[in-house]
Amino acid sequence: MNPFLGRLFRNGTAVAAALCVLSPATLARAQSDAREVVLVASGGALADAFKAHFFDAFTEETGIAVRFVPAADAEMLTKVKAMNESGKVEWDIVAANLDQIAAFNEFFAPLDCAALAHAATDGIDMACDDYSVLKQLDGNVLVFNTDKFPASGPQPSSWADFWDVEKFPGARSLPDHGAPWVVIAAALMADGIPASEITAPLDLDRAFAKLDEIKPHVTVWWKTGDQSTQSVRDGVVDLSMMYSGRALRAEAMGAPVHSTWNQAVMAPGRWTVLKGAPHPEEAKAFLDFFFTRPEAHAAFTQEIFYDTVNKNSVNYLPEGSRPNSALYGDNLSKTVMLNYDLASWLGTHHDEILERWNTWIAE
Repeated sequence: MNPFLGRLFRNGTAVAAALCVLSPATLARAQSDAREVVLVASGGALADAFKAHFFDAFTEETGIAVRFVPAADAEMLTKVKAMNESGKVEWDIVAANLDQIAAFNEFFAPLDCAALAHAATDGIDMACDDYSVLKQLDGNVLVFNTDKFPASGPQPSSWADFWDVEKFPGARSLPDHGAPWVVIAAALMADGIPASEITAPLDLDRAFAKLDEIKPHVTVWWKTGDQSTQSVRDGVVDLSMMYSGRALRAEAMGAPVHSTWNQAVMAPGRWTVLKGAPHPEEAKAFLDFFFTRPEAHAAFTQEIFYDTVNKNSVNYLPEGSRPNSALYGDNLSKTVMLNYDLASWLGTHHDEILERWNTWIAE
């Protein structure tokens, strides 16, 4: 057996199984090329955690290096388009949200989910679709100050409660960060639409009418995650919509805050393989490998406070922290999950929605 296959098949790893169906031509190419996967995503603590718990382990198992390239979303999509048009694709995997994938799917290679065995056996529902796999669960959750609303009394647990300024008085905070659909979805749920029915097309007139009700009580329209955390932690606002990871981290660090997964608006991050990628089979092998080793997923969650998508990982979390996981019990079923239909609709109406939002904010 040649050294490349020997490395891939040692210990009977999941990656070896994923690659054993490669054609002779693909294997010859893999032998002649540098064995690597070029993966592009935003940098920072999240990227460091992925490296520590997944990238390095994949390299150790297979000998295939993961070369990480940090890039902001706008920069990444601009370069993806340029590489596609030039026919000189340098990257293999990029991190993207489903609305980006829906809007630019001509740049991404179709995925055969049946070939990603561990995505099917170890991933949560919807772990794999026609163009991408889930990588982590990002939620926009309702957060409240526990000094203002202690456990001895009523606590807000839905967007209807967030809108109920008589039962839950206090200053509010909502995001104004370029993705207004998450607030629009919350407004529709506050107006009585169940989370399971938030899908395309969104009723914008109904949503903005509901937003008119809460606008006078919103004192902070946050632009960054840091701003959202600080405004709640410092008592500037009493209720907020926040990124789930930031809310859970703040609570774990002792801030007087608590969040709920009920009606959380989920826009999970995904990985997708570029059309014309230089190492497509190695890229797919990494995607399949990612779903293995639930203990690594649990360690990632404990470090970064975002869940990944191995359905068994919650069992490896400390028992006391499991209820905070999106994967615990029925937490995930109570959320709004961005699906392909909604993502496609949002992509088609992106400019219209953003213009209407910006006009409304400025009024």
